Amino acid sequence: MKEYRLIRYDLCRSLTSQHFYWLAVPLFLIGGFTFTVQIMGDCLTKYPNIVASIGDVLVNCFAGSEGTGEFKLPMLWISILLGSSLSVLGYAEHFTGYGQQIFLRSKKRAGWWVAKCIWNIVITVLYFLIGILILTAFAALKGWNLSYVCTDRIFCCIFPNAPDATSVSQIPVVKLLVMILMGCIAWNLFQMYLSMYVKSFVSMIITIVMLLFSSYSNSPFLPGNYMMIARSQYITGLNEGIKVGKGCIIFVILIFISVLGGIIKISKCDYLVEEE
Repeated sequence: MKEYRLIRYDLCRSLTSQHFYWLAVPLFLIGGFTFTVQIMGDCLTKYPNIVASIGDVLVNCFAGSEGTGEFKLPMLWISILLGSSLSVLGYAEHFTGYGQQIFLRSKKRAGWWVAKCIWNIVITVLYFLIGILILTAFAALKGWNLSYVCTDRIFCCIFPNAPDATSVSQIPVVKLLVMILMGCIAWNLFQMYLSMYVKSFVSMIITIVMLLFSSYSNSPFLPGNYMMIARSQYITGLNEGIKVGKGCIIFVILIFISVLGGIIKISKCDYLVEEE
């Protein structure tokens, strides 16, 4: 079976078999954006003439934790990334039942795995696109600026500890979001790769635990740190702040390890025997 047919089949199967999830995604994201507006509520009340922007909401959603001072678990950040992980949890079906039949019809094991990886990437990007579309509609209904540039006053409310020299207009929100998207792609691929050794639910738990550790630690070896805007060099103003370029390189390496590791694993194991 050709790889493109595998990808098309997997996408159609995922969207139909997980229809309850895809119906819940908009409601989940709307709830997240509403919660974000409540967080910004004090600032909007204090400065009633301020018009918020899409950038303000996105920065708030993916702010994470600063990693200094009093620790607060970034529940909104974790919830959004968890939603991304759930979007690709359907890969468990690729290793059982009808997935085995598709595997048998595939002439190349490497092609089969690459098709799964492409499916994973497309679903992750789709999750983010749905979020952007909903947020754009959300902002339009509220009369906000459809801009990805942060507002000065709201930025100060979100990051009260940011250096005074921080220029809001120079914060590349889109570039940071691209890095976060790359991080989610790398994370979801790594989660799928782990599922070749443990149950899919266990692999998801492992990645969630690693995200929680990222909340507590600023270690550069925890990829979750590179998906927190609060720890980027544009917010901290420190030399040790997370750099976009470095984060993208780490995510590319993680993607490469997941794809190559999966090819090696699938080419050496007796897949059907292991599933039995």
